[in-house]
Amino acid sequence: MNLLEEIEDLAIRTAQASSRKEKDRNTDIIKKRFCLKGENFYTLEEIGDYYDISRERVRQIEANTISNLRKVLSGAALQSGVAASDTVVLEYEGLKQELYEQDYILVENDVLRSIEERFCLNEDAVVLNVVPLVLELLGFFKLPNKINGYPGQILSCWCLSESFDRKSIENVLKALKKYRPRAEKIKIFDLIVKAKREQGEKIGKELLHLILKVCVGSRVIDYPLGE
Repeated sequence: MNLLEEIEDLAIRTAQASSRKEKDRNTDIIKKRFCLKGENFYTLEEIGDYYDISRERVRQIEANTISNLRKVLSGAALQSGVAASDTVVLEYEGLKQELYEQDYILVENDVLRSIEERFCLNEDAVVLNVVPLVLELLGFFKLPNKINGYPGQILSCWCLSESFDRKSIENVLKALKKYRPRAEKIKIFDLIVKAKREQGEKIGKELLHLILKVCVGSRVIDYPLGE
């Protein structure tokens, strides 16, 4: 198996080990949340409705499995005996470094192409469904394609949690919205001032980089912030 298949297998085994009483339910939840083993994707609410549990409980099961899987991929063994081989741990570390070096904002299609090349996969390979799980394991969250208050198109991308939070992103995009009907390009200086005055938002280089990278058709002029 390649690394993605190994991670998929470890995710299933980790979910099964999380609770003997509810191992079948918990395993099914992980499959449906991350499209593993051919499953379709389902929301927290949909899964909660099916199993008669709260959205928050589904989120907790997911978070617990992710936390334990991170430990396994770091080389630790769970009390249940679930562990990754040294080869898998080394390959996972190599992939982690490759993705971290690319950027703290990853456009989904770019990540998929990179992983296809790394593991010699076809673009329609089913195992590519494991990529979102890998990105969550590495601390990325997916930016919604639609954000309230911003009418523009946003590329499917993943943002590093330690660098961004959703609220800050939403505030900056709301400020950017006011420029969309205009014909002229936007200077970063003007965008910063506008967002700070109207949204009270502190804007750093990372958020500006996010805007430039994921907002389709944005006409922001990127120049050194020191100018």
